[in-house]
Amino acid sequence: MKLCDAEFPLFIGIVNKSRRTVKRTYLALEARRPDRSTNLVSYSGQSLDNDAIIKPGEGWGNCWSVPELTGLDQTESARTLVWSVRATTAEWAE
Repeated sequence: MKLCDAEFPLFIGIVNKSRRTVKRTYLALEARRPDRSTNLVSYSGQSLDNDAIIKPGEGWGNCWSVPELTGLDQTESARTLVWSVRATTAEWAE
C-alpha cells in the first residue's frame, strides 16, 4: 500500500495516547545518515505546525514534502537517510 507520492513522500503519523484532546502540535523533523548524529534538515530548530485536532485514543497522519537538506552530496538520496519526527510542543483543547 502506497500512502504518499513523489511530491510529498514523507508520511508523519501521530497517535494521541493521552486523556485530553490535542488541538495543535509542533513537530521537529530530522534526517541523518545511517550511523551518524548530524541532522541534515536545514531548518533545524524550527517546527512543522500541525493544527489537526486529535481526540484521545485517535490518530492523524499526512504526507509531507522533503525539507531542504544541508550537506547532502549529489550522489546521495533522501531515501537513504534515517528520518525521525518528534512533537516539540502540544496545545490542548479546554
